[in-house]
Amino acid sequence: MKILVSAIVALVIVFFAVPILVGGSTNVCQDVEVHNVKTTASNITGTNSGPMYNVINSVGQIGATGNAEQAKQDNLHPNVPSVVSCSAAFWQSL
Repeated sequence: MKILVSAIVALVIVFFAVPILVGGSTNVCQDVEVHNVKTTASNITGTNSGPMYNVINSVGQIGATGNAEQAKQDNLHPNVPSVVSCSAAFWQSL
């Protein structure tokens, strides 16, 4: 029983910790927006580096506050805390 509880706790920690570690802030919704901007810049330029990628990514990161993603998740899932739905959105985007 202890192993099962420990495994569940570990999965919950991973579910919330990975988006925070990847995004670099404690606001999971902002981390999702940052990830989405990087992915979009990469899709537009076809690479993860270079001057055009840097420009698109930099401009996008200016607006990545997390407010838009939080509003989107609150609208899509009104009965779920935004931190949970933003974390789920991060995992879905991978």
